Amino acid sequence: MANSSPPNFAHQDLRNRSFRGQNLSGADFSGADIRGCDFQNAILIGANFTGVRAGQSRRQIILLTTLAVAFGLFVGDPVSRLIFSSVDQTPGNRAWSFVVILYAVLCLAGVAGALKAVLKSSLGKIAGILSGILSGALLGFYYGGIFSEKNPQIAVAGAVTGALLAIVASVYLKSKVLSISTSVAATVAAYGAAFLINAQASAFLSTQNFVWGIIFSLVSLLYIWFTLRCLSLVVREIRTGVGTSFRNANLRNGNFDDARLVNTDLTGTVGDF
Repeated sequence: MANSSPPNFAHQDLRNRSFRGQNLSGADFSGADIRGCDFQNAILIGANFTGVRAGQSRRQIILLTTLAVAFGLFVGDPVSRLIFSSVDQTPGNRAWSFVVILYAVLCLAGVAGALKAVLKSSLGKIAGILSGILSGALLGFYYGGIFSEKNPQIAVAGAVTGALLAIVASVYLKSKVLSISTSVAATVAAYGAAFLINAQASAFLSTQNFVWGIIFSLVSLLYIWFTLRCLSLVVREIRTGVGTSFRNANLRNGNFDDARLVNTDLTGTVGDF
């Protein structure tokens, strides 16, 4: 029986199609739009990718943006509730220690998120992990308190659980979605810290304590800058997400002349091209 000829996809719109694990040796993809395609573990020996357009598809960008907005709402709701419940607390109240912890967690998470945004080194990665751990602890504290009808012991246990889950996720789930999620959480934390600090600045200024009022106002502006840096990181991570994946594909003798391989994952591929 004669062998069938290699498939011909030349100049076709193939966006978001999956070729995962398929044997496409000798296939012709020349001039095709392969944005969003999945070629993981595919056999592409001698395939022709001349002039292809790889990278993110519009669908992928919309999906990542939607996930970022949804996670922002998921984190923003408990953070806003915690903030507004702490506004009327004073040092004499029993809950004051939790208010101080809320200040500290939001401020540290915001700083860590900003460091992740501006540092390209391993220190930036560590800062990102720290921001995720703090955000996980904050969410765990809130939901632990909600489900236990504000039992402080269970809320603290929820915070520890949330932090541990964030640590496990940072070790075993090194994905773009996780990175975007931690950056979104850092954005919310930085904005929450800016809000709290600005409220304190307004309180100082209303009592004519101008020195502390000005100091807290400046710190509030600093945290607004942190918020913008974290937000810019979210946008950058969405735009640099993997679009076309050749992970672990066999590309031996493949032709990629004049190919646009932006946002393309070539991890573990076989062959020189």
